[in-house]
Amino acid sequence: MPAGLRADEGRHTQDLRARIGDGSRHREFLEVQAACPDELAGLPPREAARDHQIGLQYEDFLGGAGEDGEPACFGRDPGPGPVACEGAEPGDLFRPGEIDQQLVSAHVDGGHALDRLGCRWQGRCRQAGYDGQHLAKAGEPWQGQVMQHGGDLTAARATHGGSLDGWLDLSTGINPFPWPVPPGLPSEAWTSLPTSGALDRLLAAARGAYGVPVGAAIVAAPGTQSLIQWLPQIAPPGPVAIVQPTYAEHDLAWRRAGNDVISGSVVEPLPESARHLVVVNPNNPDGHLFGRERLAQLAGDVARRGGWLIVDESFVDVVPESSAAVLCPELPVLILRSFGKFYGLAGLRLGFLIAKPELAEPVAAALGPWCVAGPALEIGASALENSEFAAAMRRRLASESAELDRVLAEAGLQIVGGTTLYRLVRHPRARDLHEHLARRHIWVRRFDWDEGLLRFGLPPGERARQRLSGALVEALAAVHAGDHGTRTG
Repeated sequence: MPAGLRADEGRHTQDLRARIGDGSRHREFLEVQAACPDELAGLPPREAARDHQIGLQYEDFLGGAGEDGEPACFGRDPGPGPVACEGAEPGDLFRPGEIDQQLVSAHVDGGHALDRLGCRWQGRCRQAGYDGQHLAKAGEPWQGQVMQHGGDLTAARATHGGSLDGWLDLSTGINPFPWPVPPGLPSEAWTSLPTSGALDRLLAAARGAYGVPVGAAIVAAPGTQSLIQWLPQIAPPGPVAIVQPTYAEHDLAWRRAGNDVISGSVVEPLPESARHLVVVNPNNPDGHLFGRERLAQLAGDVARRGGWLIVDESFVDVVPESSAAVLCPELPVLILRSFGKFYGLAGLRLGFLIAKPELAEPVAAALGPWCVAGPALEIGASALENSEFAAAMRRRLASESAELDRVLAEAGLQIVGGTTLYRLVRHPRARDLHEHLARRHIWVRRFDWDEGLLRFGLPPGERARQRLSGALVEALAAVHAGDHGTRTG
């Protein structure tokens, strides 16, 4: 029986035990086969686990044990310690898509974990098409920490220091020029339960701002993310195609609901075996847009299969003419709209669903009463009623994104996509560039499914833009200096 790394019954991460057997080159860690150096076999278990960090970095990874001794849940993320032996071959270990934690070349692949435990890393390796060659190599610092989302500087500050206001956060597509929240919100917005009158005002404003046609319903929600997580629970069962790569939470939500997820593409968005289809339009992060005629065709296809077409229009405010809301009365189209991105108030947590009434009503029932807070009802209605603000903001974003293009192009970065709220660039050393910018307290979005891409949100004005320009010059010089040092030894 191979040895294992388990939590004691009913205990948590601090009392984990490591057992390393003799004679076999492979050891088992929670039923994960990991190649292990023979010379470690004779070490005391605690020393082998603590000093050599065989398997997963046990202090951080496991979160207790169930009755069968397997972990009841995952705790924090895998740590940066080396795993297995330095000379491990990817072929000797688990392949992407199998049920257990992928271990590659002595490091943990942070993208894939135990599917049966519902870990939040589930499916990431499979989704990204990893084959074991895209991960950290033996002896290198661990590169498997997935940057799951932008907009959270906690990990960046823990690594690189600095005060919150000293960082330039360009890791999201949120408008850095927010709607000016009026002072003096009615006290009832804070002290009373949200009223039906306030909700009706918000929905009427959203109907006008989003061009919701007669015959379609609109539902308010505490952020688009809540809708992304509810829809797979409500949808008729069946496989879902998601046009990839895109916002990863769609994939995770459908998998958690027990659905098979099939990767679609711009060329072939709806494979034959899929019942439902998810399209992010404009896409995040590359900004690709499906035309309304093409979406209508796809909606007809899923209708014949008894499925839904879900169109995530979180960034369509910058190109409102591209909205597919007009399709909703006649077809099984469900539109997701985000308030916080275009209006720069992501912390308000406000989003909308647009669909024919028979599709919208179950969603509203699932969300329940008072799902949108009173302040969000008031602020959202005021902003959405102001069409002049929206029109002026679109013009400003177009100007600001053109200025960002200039900065990126002058730095030698290849712009490959985006919207007027963010730009996607390619560089052969994008991962290193990300690190050098972070050392200068500038945080941009990198992607584990393509290490050559970075996404830049809009800098909030000329001063921030100049700071980015200077940091890019310095960071790229450092990257190129590293290349020269590697070539010359």
